[in-house]
Amino acid sequence: TNAVNAVEVKFQQGVFPSAGYAGAVDTYIHATDLTSHASAVALTVDISPGPQQALLKFGALFVSEGGPIPNGSTITAATLQVNISNTTASTIGFHPLLGTWADTDLYSTFGSAPWNATTGIQVDNVEASTTPDASRTFGATGLQTVDVTARVQAWANNPTSNFGWVVNETADDSTVFDSSNGA
Repeated sequence: TNAVNAVEVKFQQGVFPSAGYAGAVDTYIHATDLTSHASAVALTVDISPGPQQALLKFGALFVSEGGPIPNGSTITAATLQVNISNTTASTIGFHPLLGTWADTDLYSTFGSAPWNATTGIQVDNVEASTTPDASRTFGATGLQTVDVTARVQAWANNPTSNFGWVVNETADDSTVFDSSNGA
């Protein structure tokens, strides 16, 4: 794609690319909380107590998924914007997930087939990539941007590999950000 053919597309639940966009799916899973957080307005990432992991996916991005971006497009820039509501300067990684999941899944869901025997999402190149697409320390609350260009390009090349991200903390503290159900 050259600059003449470049098109900007935004995705936000219920807003972009249209008020009918419902492709954002997110939740968080917590080791000691056996409740579904599918309708949570905030997602928590923390090692302790817990751990707690956030799962994010933007579906219907590409034509083969019912979205507006042609499969195989050249992605020149892609960012994920999150609204941080609480942070304690922890570093979190956005690790690509390697299998399907649902926002109603629990921490214990990931501890049986087709996942590994250990509960929770394991960052092991089986359940999620060991290399994060981005690692960030959010020192302030408010809207923050994460560069995800390389991952969105990988998904454009192979839309069936779009399983979203698991957001993991690398050192114990916590980060809380709005979900697609949040304000």
